[in-house]
Amino acid sequence: MTYGNQIYFIWVTRTQRQFEWLAEIIKEVEENDEHNLVSVHIYITQFAEKFDLRTTMLDFQ
Repeated sequence: MTYGNQIYFIWVTRTQRQFEWLAEIIKEVEENDEHNLVSVHIYITQFAEKFDLRTTMLDFQ
């Protein structure tokens, strides 16, 4: 049996608040990914409000 080399998780969401409820689960999956199989890409489509540090911190690329 052949397995894939990578797992891509792509999520497009409108606001950061819609992302927050899943953030801890994504973090746990990434921490337990011993074979570097998981690639997470999250896109927030709404403009960040001025001085919104939470949204600024999400820019990890």
